[in-house]
Amino acid sequence: MAEQVRVKIRGIVVTSRYGTLTTGQILRTDAEYARHLVEQCHAGDYMDTAKSDDHQIENKQAKQVKRTKRNGD
Repeated sequence: MAEQVRVKIRGIVVTSRYGTLTTGQILRTDAEYARHLVEQCHAGDYMDTAKSDDHQIENKQAKQVKRTKRNGD
């Protein structure tokens, strides 16, 4: 059985899988769909600490992109 992850919804979200979800609802779903809702749609936050911590670390790493000078700038 797939790992179940809890996501707290942040707004009104319409999904084909679960119908309409509203602010504050807790959705228990598979890890892949939870990642889609949290990281791609920005529609919720992980409730499980390990997933939440991983998500925060990934966001920090993404923001630390080094800028390089181009020739002529």
